[in-house]
Amino acid sequence: MKNTAQSLTIGFVTVAAGTVAFHIAAARFLGPKEYGSLGAMLTILLILSVPAGAVQVALTAEVSRIADKGNRILWLPLLLKFSAIGTACATCLVLVSPLLSSYIGAAGVTPFIMLALFAIPAMGTIVTRSVLLGRRQYRRLAAVLIATSALRLAIGIAAIALVPSAQMAMVSLVVSEVVLFVALYRACITDDDRLPWELTLTNSELWGAVLAFTAFWLLVGADALIAKRQFSAEVAGTFAATALVARTVLYIPQAITSAALPDLTQIGDKGVAALRKVVETSLFFGLFAAVAISVGAPKVIAVILGEGYRISVPTLTLLSISAVLAGLLNALITYRLAQGSVVRSNAAWLGFFALLVVGHLVSQPTQLALVTLIGVLGSCFFIFSGLGKQQFIGHAMLTEPSVDISLIMPVYNEGIKSLETVLAADAMLAETLRSYEIIVVDDCSTSGVWTSKNVNLDVILPETVTPLRLERNGGKGTALREGFSQAKGEYVSFLDGDGDIEVATLAEMLEEMSHYQCDGIIGSKAHPHSFTKRSFSRSILSSVSTRLISFLFSVNVSDTQVGVKVFRRNVVEAAMASTQETGFMFDLEFLALATARGHGHFIEHPVHIEDHEASSVSLRSSAVALGNVAALAWRWHSSSAYERRGAYANSGV
Repeated sequence: MKNTAQSLTIGFVTVAAGTVAFHIAAARFLGPKEYGSLGAMLTILLILSVPAGAVQVALTAEVSRIADKGNRILWLPLLLKFSAIGTACATCLVLVSPLLSSYIGAAGVTPFIMLALFAIPAMGTIVTRSVLLGRRQYRRLAAVLIATSALRLAIGIAAIALVPSAQMAMVSLVVSEVVLFVALYRACITDDDRLPWELTLTNSELWGAVLAFTAFWLLVGADALIAKRQFSAEVAGTFAATALVARTVLYIPQAITSAALPDLTQIGDKGVAALRKVVETSLFFGLFAAVAISVGAPKVIAVILGEGYRISVPTLTLLSISAVLAGLLNALITYRLAQGSVVRSNAAWLGFFALLVVGHLVSQPTQLALVTLIGVLGSCFFIFSGLGKQQFIGHAMLTEPSVDISLIMPVYNEGIKSLETVLAADAMLAETLRSYEIIVVDDCSTSGVWTSKNVNLDVILPETVTPLRLERNGGKGTALREGFSQAKGEYVSFLDGDGDIEVATLAEMLEEMSHYQCDGIIGSKAHPHSFTKRSFSRSILSSVSTRLISFLFSVNVSDTQVGVKVFRRNVVEAAMASTQETGFMFDLEFLALATARGHGHFIEHPVHIEDHEASSVSLRSSAVALGNVAALAWRWHSSSAYERRGAYANSGV
């Protein structure tokens, strides 16, 4: 067997064939009624084991990146962490087992205890399988999969032949999963003295992957649960068997996608070309298999499973087409996750919720199959609609540096206090620096000192202050972007022009910047030495938003929105041109881009702000702020990780 992706495809197909054979044996030995219960439990098993396919995508991408740099992957700490997660999942499953048993009409909770035990080794195999796949050790991984698949089939058939029950079938699956985990663990161990690099994932990538494939398997397998709920035991069992036969179409496309996973992580055109090849190959084999199954399966299924199974040809045809589309959906989700695009990868949730709602309104198996088909098709359309759209790629717009520092001050309809702040900043910089510039960007004010005919700015402002006026009101982000684009300083800073923040704060931050090897100094109301007059409700909102922002954007800053910041020039060049926010979310977007592009070492500085307008938090202002964060998070995670990190611009793609 050659050490190529083709050998791994053979391994995945063998596993799929073994799974089908196990289901056929189970259906034959158990009969429609008992197999209906097993089918429902196996659907739950798919839900619990989705990280084996979900996180594997994100982990494989990270392993490939590390291995391509010539480093050794330090994977054991992550394996221990995932084993702990598996134990937690098992505990939760045991706690909710009475509810699950009541929903599907199962007798007792023993099968769900077996499911819980299955979760522990299954979570461990995520890491080991990802390590082998990411290191492109296809032959070793394929050999383990083929051997353990054969063993799983042998154990399963022997168990259910001896004691024909759903519980015994689950016992055999637990035993074989433990064997798989041990075999994969041993296959991962190598003698390697290269530089170790710890295998890690960000929270957003980890949970984004889990949610994406959770939605996929819920969409693919929820109809069996709905059938158990809506139809009689015999009809539900027959529907589960029909779905099983139809979804054999999915196994080959899924194997092709899994084998091509390292190629799908490549940047730009190479990744898109790999996806195109996967989709074309998957559709070819999928459609061929769907036609073969729809024509031939009804004639032989009764012989294989028994006379008790009467499969409907229309139902089988609809489910087969759904399986072909599910293969396409699996490839699209895998590509999105491999590229780090979290939002679009979760498109299957739309199809699942539609299936969940409409599926409980149907009364016939064919109707349920049609609803499943529509749900999968809609999910494919949504995830495909934004494919190839680049959102965060930009190029540096700054001019060559010629002064020590550039201070950008955005203003809009400000009073005389704003002008006093500009003059105070100029006096402070003149005392501390050899060369500087202040760029005041007027965001198309309609009133205030910057538009007043009674104030002669040409006379009042010194030569170091350059006033700019935007032709139309664009928001704080637009004003800052314009100022940044014309900055000539080795350091680039900005200070809100309303005068609420003292100029002395900026002087302290500049002094800190000269002492620390950091990317920037950030004003923060969350600093323990800050003075802010805020209500209890606003403090709670700030604490919640800080944790939400940290989770969504991986920005290690307690407060992103204070209007005073100082950056090194290379930080601004790395992030500024890719910003798109026009309003107050510009600060967050800028910090997120800078962090993603390797400039995330920020030091927080205390500020003194008496927040007169924030004595209480209105529902409307909170909703607007949350909506702005959600909109930015949608766009951020809809783009690829490579785009966020600027890899396209750096790679010349």
